[in-house]
Amino acid sequence: MKPEFQSGSIEYSLRVLEEKLKQLETSPINVAIIGNVATGKSSFINMIRSLGADDEFAAPVGEFQSTLDIRNYLHPRVPELMFWDLPGIGSRQFPKETYLKDICFDRYDFFILITAERFTETDAWMGLEIRKREKKHFFVRTHIDKDISNDRMAHPNTHNEDALIKIIHDYTTEKLKAYGFSGVPVFLVSNYDRMKYDFNRMEQQLIEDLPAIRKRAIILYKRWAIRNMIQAASQSLSWRLWMYSALAAAAAACVNNYYVSAGLVAVLAFYWSHVCFNQFGLDDKCLEQRASITSVSSKTLEEIVSKNVADSHKKTKQLAGMTLGILVIPASRFLFGHMLKQNSPLLSTIISASTSFVFARWFFGRILQVPKAVATTIADACASEIRDEPKSFIPERL
Repeated sequence: MKPEFQSGSIEYSLRVLEEKLKQLETSPINVAIIGNVATGKSSFINMIRSLGADDEFAAPVGEFQSTLDIRNYLHPRVPELMFWDLPGIGSRQFPKETYLKDICFDRYDFFILITAERFTETDAWMGLEIRKREKKHFFVRTHIDKDISNDRMAHPNTHNEDALIKIIHDYTTEKLKAYGFSGVPVFLVSNYDRMKYDFNRMEQQLIEDLPAIRKRAIILYKRWAIRNMIQAASQSLSWRLWMYSALAAAAAACVNNYYVSAGLVAVLAFYWSHVCFNQFGLDDKCLEQRASITSVSSKTLEEIVSKNVADSHKKTKQLAGMTLGILVIPASRFLFGHMLKQNSPLLSTIISASTSFVFARWFFGRILQVPKAVATTIADACASEIRDEPKSFIPERL
């Protein structure tokens, strides 16, 4: 869970979310350059930044310069683009089993999946991981100039550069389709001459898609944040749940008058209900904040709360459950105290207090579930209404 939501208060989390969304409107888009070892990822970044391998601030390139750490580079002409040079998948320092965690995979908004030869199982795996997160990527085949040079030497009499490029492009496209990636655009590039093949067209397509990529990044962050707030609020209430349960058990165990004990439990129960209601952000102020962030009207959100909390049938049922719980917790202490009166007073106190605590923990847990369920319904309604207008990421090959 990200630190900004760890306070657990949805009211606070909504304010943090609003600030984060403002930042996302202007902060650079994180583009991950990802792929197997030695596929030309660093050279690709240098080329898109119009730098040679020996230029100052260039990404390290060479046979013994495999990326061992994560570096970021801004696009020189489009500062909204931040490129991340990632280590090769499955290297000794970055094994496939922990690769996604090691590179903080969810940080990135868009992916450029680099391959130097044939489409591999690792490429397919990475494409699936990107798709799971509802993000987009380009598939870039590097070292095309080397493929053409090899074919020219192997077939000097029949070599046809245009035909070979078409074969490579069609093969790659078909392999992507076979793995379910029919919507992924394919670009063939040279990392040493941006004027050849698809390099300029790929860069232009990336820049043109920047608004759509940013919009999708904001949408995915909203969905994640809205659902994550419920988890954070629930976790922040977990320790309080034990505290209120212990207080209720103590009220039952330490007060000899049943009615006074039941009254204390009632006060704790209703106050706990109020705490949970506010912690999950079901008040009018938080509902209005949610409405301003999503496309769901505050009226709709209020209706969801009213339907699940203020509905007369459900209210009667909840009140009956509250009353029963309030009466049972102190009753359990007196009941077990009477049953064990022949035993030592200490043993009788321990057993009756423990029983009261078990009932209290169950009862206060049930109270917690009501606002949590309502908050989850609201979060699902908001998340389902956060939609983007899909833009085609499939460029026509020239």
